[in-house]
Amino acid sequence: MSDRPIMVVVPGLSGDTTNMYCLSPAYKALENDYDCVIVGYRGLSLPIKTPRVYHGADTDDLNEVVEYLYYEHCCDEKGIQRRRMIAIGVSLGAQILGLYAARMGEKNRFDACVGVGCSFNNHEMLKFIKTSCFGVYDYVIGRNLALKTI
Repeated sequence: MSDRPIMVVVPGLSGDTTNMYCLSPAYKALENDYDCVIVGYRGLSLPIKTPRVYHGADTDDLNEVVEYLYYEHCCDEKGIQRRRMIAIGVSLGAQILGLYAARMGEKNRFDACVGVGCSFNNHEMLKFIKTSCFGVYDYVIGRNLALKTI
């Protein structure tokens, strides 16, 4: 088993694991001798196969990834943790990561969590996006979701 720590990147609303805001910290992690995982949300990274999609208050997909990494890549055969895990959430991913940490409490598997660009008032943020981006954001998000369901 490797002793390199693992960094988990939690993407924002688009869930695009190929965006630079996901890849940049991943590259820095690799340069600093970390292994890195970028979380792919249900329905965005792969075609939708269930009636369930992710949303900003859903930590189940993140928890599934974290538990898999913890037991399969961080613990030895006796269940003793041998590798550290940290996480960085970006935008909506910061909210999901923060919610995960709060919900898990003492059972949180991360040694450190960092949120970048977290909105503290989703209603105001959504109103701003809808009135200042000329509908482009809604179009792109809707189009990407439609393409994933086809």
